[in-house]
Amino acid sequence: MILGYNPIQTLGILLNGAVLIALALLYVHAWRSGIPGIQTLSAYLYMALCVYLIAQTTLHPWYLIPLLPLALLSGMRAAIPWTAIAFLSYIHYGSYPEWVEHVCRWVGYGSLIPFLWADAQKLRLRYFTSRH
Repeated sequence: MILGYNPIQTLGILLNGAVLIALALLYVHAWRSGIPGIQTLSAYLYMALCVYLIAQTTLHPWYLIPLLPLALLSGMRAAIPWTAIAFLSYIHYGSYPEWVEHVCRWVGYGSLIPFLWADAQKLRLRYFTSRH
């Protein structure tokens, strides 16, 4: 095994490092675009928190609560369907076959990708239109 007996120990450190790099890049991106308004600042915080939560090895549904006010302030919408599918994380505690857990995880995150992509495009559009 590449990651050993406890992959969460290794993955947690690697993913948190990746998130720190992503946060630094988002900060530089925000800094280069000038002093942002409340909606733009909320959008950057929202995307940073999304990146952080996606990179976590354990994600309980209540971890998504801070995303909701940021979604309302920023106009980003992926948090809404994400909270709707968050209950799928509890399927792990049932007595289902392992493949069911994997299918639920893939369906859950797979259905979230278009919403996250749309939010990222909104943020990108704001960045390029605010520079003029």
